[in-house]
Amino acid sequence: MIWVVLIISITTILFHVLYDKISNTNFAIKKYLQYDEHLNIIDKIMSCKGFHLILKASELEKIENQSEEIYVFTENLITDIPKEKINNIEKNSENIGLFAQIVSTNIPKGKKYTYFLKDNKKNREYVKEYYAYHFSSEENKMYSKNIIFYFVKESEFTFFTELYLYKDDIVHDKAFEWLPSIGEINDADKQFYLELSSEQVENINEIIIELKNPIMKFTYNDYEEIA
Repeated sequence: MIWVVLIISITTILFHVLYDKISNTNFAIKKYLQYDEHLNIIDKIMSCKGFHLILKASELEKIENQSEEIYVFTENLITDIPKEKINNIEKNSENIGLFAQIVSTNIPKGKKYTYFLKDNKKNREYVKEYYAYHFSSEENKMYSKNIIFYFVKESEFTFFTELYLYKDDIVHDKAFEWLPSIGEINDADKQFYLELSSEQVENINEIIIELKNPIMKFTYNDYEEIA
């Protein structure tokens, strides 16, 4: 009798364990399918011949803190603006405000940020919200010349995901590309970035020269004229 009870108990436990695993697997599959559009992007990134590291967002922040110049290629600007400061956020927006605090902290340290954005109405609104947030203090306004935006025609904006290039006077340039997450999309601990090869860094530097079109340049002075 005891053996029968024991067998039933073990069977029940195994059933629940298996059920949980199946449920979690189904959940993971569903989450994965939600990001199906990103799978091709991931494949292209992972097929690069020479990426060196995969970093979390918190580790990327340390590199940003050590850099003198930061170049950002992004389809929008929402990673650098707090959610409550953005009007009309698009549905399914990812990583909202993820780097807003570190950018605001780095501006009065004299760090230079150059952004390359898709040229559309939404991004031009984001730029105004960016300036309104980060330069609300007089201290930060002193460094407004260090923040520059370049709008890029949508047909010429060929970056798969967000890309960051870091420069300083001590070590060689480093570049990282965001790996779309299949976890909680606004969870910083689940955001990962691939370090790109030295060859790719050289290519990015060449692209920067090409995209620095003075006609498409937008600065704090331009913002003050329309604010």
